[in-house]
Amino acid sequence: MTLTDAKIRNLKPKDKQYKVADLNGLHVLVRPNGSKLWRFKYRIHGKEKLLAIGVYPAVSLLEAREVRDRARSQISNGDDPSQLKREKALADKEIHNQSTAFDDPIPCGRTAAHVKRDQGRLFPVSRDGRHPRGIAPLQVGIAPSFWPETSRSSR
Repeated sequence: MTLTDAKIRNLKPKDKQYKVADLNGLHVLVRPNGSKLWRFKYRIHGKEKLLAIGVYPAVSLLEAREVRDRARSQISNGDDPSQLKREKALADKEIHNQSTAFDDPIPCGRTAAHVKRDQGRLFPVSRDGRHPRGIAPLQVGIAPSFWPETSRSSR
């Protein structure tokens, strides 16, 4: 039995998750919280695998079927679609990390609040806004390496 958009929309959550099959291994997993997830179940090299396609309605029925067809062609070529998806995600992450390594104003996943907190701990300022020794740390060129303005210019 093939699915239609109306049938998918009318699927209601139950106490436990359940599957509603389409064709050739594609199915919708309906979760108890009401989310509907596209999954493609396949076998390769004697092992059963499951490829997560996306969330309905963000991924339509037509798009899910296209992904399933692409995955079936990869399987017929001897490639594992889950492995290819994982490798592509890792490559994309590596490209993103390389492109933002010098563009990120606050490196290492630190937030602006962390940097401000650390600046206050390393270089305390009195209530009137002056530094204890009378000079600001950036004036003498001694700033910690996590300050991006100084760490790149001093290298």
